[in-house]
Amino acid sequence: IALTTHATICVWGANNNGDAIPPISFSNVVDVASGRASSFVLNADGTVVGWGDPFAPSTTTPVGLTNLIRIAAGNDHAVGLQSDSTVVAWGDDTYGQTEVPDGLTNVIAIACGEEHTLALKRDGSVIAWGDNSSQQCDVPNGLSGVVAIASGSDHSLAVSSNGLVTAQIDEGSAKGT
Repeated sequence: IALTTHATICVWGANNNGDAIPPISFSNVVDVASGRASSFVLNADGTVVGWGDPFAPSTTTPVGLTNLIRIAAGNDHAVGLQSDSTVVAWGDDTYGQTEVPDGLTNVIAIACGEEHTLALKRDGSVIAWGDNSSQQCDVPNGLSGVVAIASGSDHSLAVSSNGLVTAQIDEGSAKGT
């Protein structure tokens, strides 16, 4: 799924669960995300629309969910960053991936792995929760000054202000520029 410069979307690829065919035409889109078998758009009014696998719990967005400024999607869960810098999550919670840590505030970015979630705080610190079977939620000691985060299936990435990339993978922490 891609967001165009005209605030519309383009979706392509396998459509086994209806995730590649939007249910309606969208305009005024500000962010997009895709999960294992689901797709999401964040509208300019802060609302989210999800579609795809009708059995995937993430495609049913919580009632009254508004004020979002970013979205991310994992396997069967989704996460939204709200305008007040807090996080909301929904969908499958088998590994605690939708259990947002108490008191999590001042968040500026979010990312989802297969079954885990990351939040980047304004102070450059990273918070992770959910499945940790490959140590993907073990934020390395001393990691600071982070300006961007990303996540793959079972790993997490952070980019620090000095350009250093840190990857948290099963074998431990790997760093490089």
